[in-house]
Amino acid sequence: MKRVIAERKLNYSLKNEDRMYELAILVFEPALIENEQQQTVAVCSVQYDGIDFEYPEIYGMDRLQALDLALRTIDSNMDVLKEKYDFYFLDGTSYFEDDSKFL
Repeated sequence: MKRVIAERKLNYSLKNEDRMYELAILVFEPALIENEQQQTVAVCSVQYDGIDFEYPEIYGMDRLQALDLALRTIDSNMDVLKEKYDFYFLDGTSYFEDDSKFL
């Protein structure tokens, strides 16, 4: 069973809509696996609960690299998702500095 090591909870809405939804971004503990070349590598999973988004597993040479790459990819994915959604921290402030809808 995978263990969650980090979580971020946000609210979001579709662009130009007021209805808010909940989003939880879950980062799972990197695991060591054997790849097709029989080498030991690490894989880190991230899950977006509450929104329709598929996030691929991220691989690294070790657990630290897999985790680092997974965390870096979250911000890139949020930049893509912001084209369709507005994101807010639970206190109502915008996840992105340039959006002040609820400030």
